[in-house]
Amino acid sequence: MLGATQSAWLPQLTENALYRTNIGIANTGAATANVTMTLYDAAGNQVWSDARDYAPGGFYQYQQPYLPFGSIASGYAKVTVNSGSGVVAYASVVDANTGDPTTITMKR
Repeated sequence: MLGATQSAWLPQLTENALYRTNIGIANTGAATANVTMTLYDAAGNQVWSDARDYAPGGFYQYQQPYLPFGSIASGYAKVTVNSGSGVVAYASVVDANTGDPTTITMKR
């Protein structure tokens, strides 16, 4: 789990005709957590960023956050906890043909 000032990475994210990506963030801590999620393309260019407050026990899933930016072959996300603790993040890369997901766990 992540606490204040800690970051984790979600690698191997894809958004195209064959795969879509969803990203989930949960606060398992006892206090509100503020978390920034930043998306990057394969070249390391930042394409988007969002900061949210998560109440204790709170959860949010970003549905296809790369979609507005076109096809992404191999992007990644950085999740940074600005305040709070007990934050967990994951990504799910879903096969468009079968609906089968692959879970990507956060890497520190």
